[in-house]
Formats: sequence, C-alpha cells, structure tokens
Amino acid sequence: MNVLKAAGGMIDKLLNTLGTQNLLRAAVTSAVLLTGTVACVYVFKLQKRRQLLRKMHARGQRAKRDIEELRAQLKAIEINTEIPQWSFQHLYDALQSGSVSATEVLRAYQTKALEVNDKTNGITDIIKSAEVLAAKLDVLPADQRGPLHGIPISLKEACGLEGLDCTIGFGELVDIPLKADSTLIKVLKSKGAVPFIRTNVPQGMRSLSCQNGIFGETRNPHKPDRSCSGSSGGEGAMIGGHGSILGIGSDLGGSARFPAHFCGHASLKPTAGRLGHVRQD
Repeated sequence: MNVLKAAGGMIDKLLNTLGTQNLLRAAVTSAVLLTGTVACVYVFKLQKRRQLLRKMHARGQRAKRDIEELRAQLKAIEINTEIPQWSFQHLYDALQSGSVSATEVLRAYQTKALEVNDKTNGITDIIKSAEVLAAKLDVLPADQRGPLHGIPISLKEACGLEGLDCTIGFGELVDIPLKADSTLIKVLKSKGAVPFIRTNVPQGMRSLSCQNGIFGETRNPHKPDRSCSGSSGGEGAMIGGHGSILGIGSDLGGSARFPAHFCGHASLKPTAGRLGHVRQD
C-alpha cells in the first residue's frame, strides 16, 4: 500500500510539473514513433521476403533454361534410344568391354531423363561437367576401368557437388555454391560413375510428398496425378520412369524407401557411417 501511495504521489507531481497537455503530446509522439518503427520493420521484412521470392523464382527458371539448352544440344546428336532399356548387367558388360562408350550412354540417359522430366518435373540440375567426365572415361585403358565405369547416376538435390548449391527447397540456400564435391561424390567418381542430373526434394526433406517453392512439385512417373512420395521423390520418379538406372537418395525414416514403393522400383538403405564426412566451410 505504501508503495502504491508513493507511486500515486509521483504521478501527481509529474502532472503538476508538466501539465496534462504536455503529457498527452508526449504520449502521442511516443505512439507515433512506435507505430513508425513497427511499420519500418514490417516494410523491411516485406522487401526481404520479396527479394527472396525473386531469388527462388530465378533459380527455378535457371533450372528450366538448362534443361531446354540440353534438349537443344541433344537434338543435333544421334542417340541410341535402346540403351535405357538395357538391364544394369547388360549396360555394365557393354561399358566394360568397350562396345558402347560412356559418352553414348550419357547422351542416351540424358535424352530419356528429359522425357521423364516432361511428365514428372523431377530434375533440378543438369550437371554440365558430366560430358567432360564421360569423355575422360572413354580414353581409359580397359585395365583402369572402375566397377561403375561410365554408369550415369542421378543424385538427390541434397548431394553436394562443387560449384552447385544445395537448397533442399529453401530460398536462403539459393546461390551458395559448394567449394568441393562431397565425400559420396568423390567416391562415386573414383569408381567411374558419371553424375549427370540432380533431382527434386520437398522443402527441408521432411515430407512424404515432393514439392518446394523453387522447383515446384514432382509427380509420379506412372500416374502424373499422383505423388511420387519423398523425400527422395525426384529420384523415385526418375528411376521409376527409366530416366536413370541408378540414383543416390537419403533415408532416415523412409525417404528412399517410400519413393521406391510409390514409383515401382527397389531401394537400398545401407548402414549409416559407411563413408566418412568432410567439413564444408
């Protein structure tokens, strides 16, 4: 009670000293300043969001341009369209024997992948270094060919490649390229594999669907009005449609197994920690 009386006395003294009008003027000024501050913060956040949305849109459009550029390049090249119909064993034997080149196989799967993408919208990146890598493999002597020599491999968008960003559907991660290949990619390349595309994921890779604000929604290769599942949904769609013979996803709670089931093919979840980790600064 004594505290309340003291506070009341201080307020009376303040009113007598400044006057009611001055206090009202000060209150209005404070309210205006507060409202202005809130408005400035809102406008700043709105502008930042718009910039982020423009950035996301530009990234998605760039992916589409790269797809169309590859399509135009392939039109001028003779393609063996039977290659994507081969079994893995047939393809492996043909590459190891040299009866078909890594470049021929790459072009055949690029062509098929674009065809599947038209139905599914599964491709996020055309890996432009694939042609150079395939050409290098084609001049290797037979005794230097690795177990995955010339095999084209598709990759989940979360797989890190030098010079490419890993957005996993987040605008904040657009245009932040990695400085080096991830350990997984280094191992695949050392065995002769040719990574040639990356494929779509749901935002944050925490969904059993497959869509995000950058690349849109990926559909089922057999029934485009249905889901391909997730989070390795782009891989499920691409392999299920025969646009890739072998792909890399990731799986904690079914992220590779669900898309495989939805899209009609097999998946394998290996033991965690089979490969090492390299820090990406």
